[in-house]
Amino acid sequence: MKKSFLLMLSCLFVLGVFAQTQEESSFDVVKSGCYTFEASSLTSQGGFHKTLTSEYSMTVNGDDAKAHLPYVGEAYSAPMSGNGGIEFDGAMQDYATKITSKKKEKNDQIIVTFQVKGEDDTYKCTLSVSKSGSATLSVNSTNRNSISYSGMVVSAAE
Repeated sequence: MKKSFLLMLSCLFVLGVFAQTQEESSFDVVKSGCYTFEASSLTSQGGFHKTLTSEYSMTVNGDDAKAHLPYVGEAYSAPMSGNGGIEFDGAMQDYATKITSKKKEKNDQIIVTFQVKGEDDTYKCTLSVSKSGSATLSVNSTNRNSISYSGMVVSAAE
């Protein structure tokens, strides 16, 4: 009985250490400045929700960000490029990170904000990443309604 209790206690300790390492790694990936957000679903400002079946992502690499994301929602003006999605590839402006902590709930998040110019629009991006790596990307635009994406953050090297 005593041996099984010690074995169970040891397993819980090992799992706890492993979980803590996993939690810390998503923050480290974001802090490294070289990561990819892989979108798995989107939600429009009007409440339309869709699970994505193709590969859509946003990659941050140093001072640059590149995105290929679908868009569903209302546009204030039509893009000149004819592309209906959220597309950008360029230098980020006003890049900032902040760690939020709710001690009672243990829901620590790292929040990344930046602006980037696309071919036809300027985008303000807010990426909220949990310790587990799950993330939400909100994109506000000057020419379209806002949209948010859910997914995971991984190292850009993966």
